[in-house]
Amino acid sequence: MRYLDKVSMTVVLGSVMTLTGIPSAAALPFVENRTPQISQTTPGSLENDDSQSLTLLSQEDSQSALEAYTQTINQEPNNSTLYYNRGVTQSELGNYQAAVEDYTQAIRLNPNYMAAYYNRGNARHQLGDYQGAVDDYTQAISLNPNYSVIYNNRGLTQLRLGNYQAAVEDYTQAINLNPNDATIYSNRGAARIELGDSQGAVEDYTQAIRINPTYAPAYYNRGVLWSRLGDGQAGMKDFQKAAALAQQQGNTALYQQVQAIMTTL
Repeated sequence: MRYLDKVSMTVVLGSVMTLTGIPSAAALPFVENRTPQISQTTPGSLENDDSQSLTLLSQEDSQSALEAYTQTINQEPNNSTLYYNRGVTQSELGNYQAAVEDYTQAIRLNPNYMAAYYNRGNARHQLGDYQGAVDDYTQAISLNPNYSVIYNNRGLTQLRLGNYQAAVEDYTQAINLNPNDATIYSNRGAARIELGDSQGAVEDYTQAIRINPTYAPAYYNRGVLWSRLGDGQAGMKDFQKAAALAQQQGNTALYQQVQAIMTTL
């Protein structure tokens, strides 16, 4: 089944559906959603007035940072950046509902806060609110249409909703903005498989491999496609390459998934 690795403007959002004895023809492609870094903006008040909070924010201690943001929000309840930054911290802690609430408050205070819409979309995706995520990504795009990662993430969410043509269109726009990202080609290939466009999917996976010959998911995805098309030999070759790369790169989930599929061939 799909290996899903959702990526924010920095939290890696991930879930893996394991394969258990399902024939290779039923295997689905790996889809990776790129979550760029969620950058935290240090408010001026922290730089100027609250050295203790600023020190906490510079540490890799999300819980302490969360407490610092909360304390400072009590002092500055109309500072959208503080809510945004606390939302980022909540996401880092896996508190996605709390993150949604903080991003929502940031948006209330600053309705044009593109990054808040984008990150709220990522949090909603994690909560399974795919339509809400699509709406947020769409709003972020309306505010700034030049980020390929937003189209990529909306594409994955469209894929989750079964809107395969919309997913292809989003991935294509992401490629137009960032034509050297192997991940996006591989993701578009997954959507094209769902539309029955095998030739387009092969071309996308092959292009992903040209861009990044060590990108294991592209080999895995192309192997899935060859298996569906009845070319077990080509499929096995790609699966073996994917497994070797995944093992070298410490991608245990993908490695185990490939191994499970190969046992059925």
